[in-house]
Amino acid sequence: MNNNSLGLRIEKDRVVVSSRDVAKAFDREHKNVLRDIRGLNCSEEFRRLNFELTMQTVAMPKGASREDKFYLMTRDGFVILVMGYTGETAMRFKEEYIREFNRMERYIRDRASLSVPRTLKEALIFAAKLEGEREALEAKNREMAPKAEFYDAVAESPTAIDLGRTAKVLNFIGIGRNSLMEFLRRSHILMPDNTPYQEYVDRGYFKVIEQPYESEDGETHVGTKTVARQTGVNFIRRKLTEAGYFPYEQTRQLSLFPDGEFH
Repeated sequence: MNNNSLGLRIEKDRVVVSSRDVAKAFDREHKNVLRDIRGLNCSEEFRRLNFELTMQTVAMPKGASREDKFYLMTRDGFVILVMGYTGETAMRFKEEYIREFNRMERYIRDRASLSVPRTLKEALIFAAKLEGEREALEAKNREMAPKAEFYDAVAESPTAIDLGRTAKVLNFIGIGRNSLMEFLRRSHILMPDNTPYQEYVDRGYFKVIEQPYESEDGETHVGTKTVARQTGVNFIRRKLTEAGYFPYEQTRQLSLFPDGEFH
């Protein structure tokens, strides 16, 4: 795995970048970057762990070749090297490199967490981890089940549903098609003609579609109709809840607990 734009790559389970790629990114000559690395006043141990001198054979004309020297740097080596590089462009590249080091190091950790256990102890730890994740997932599924049913109903339309269908999907006590539109008008979400204010269209909650209809004299006309997107139906559900309305299912569940026994 590597990042071609910045030159970072994974070698021996660590993220490294070459001095050549750093020189290119920071618009410096490679020989000057090599000089900067050699001039770092760091300990030999730090240098050995974070700067790996590497040789690469480069083909030359007429069958000749030369040895090209460069360093492979770890994150710590990179940070020490570029600490003195200043300017707006240099700072931008420092931030990009740090973000990419973080991303690729997370990838290494995640990959390691999926490795096959080699001992009984590792197997038991791995099994316990899987069991914990399974229980957490089941709890999350129980929490999301009502929402999943809600979205399944909305998803019967690939894009949006009308407000009459919205009222049926939400299934709030006392809320039908007309009362829902009245509630949305009172809440200044719909205008008096039952079209949404532009703010809520821009948020992606509603859209207004053109719909042909035939008048009593047999002529075809084009009218408009407000429909709610999936996010819009969820938005309406939240507004009704905030206003103190309850869905039928929730009311049924509350009735199962006599006064004084609901905790």
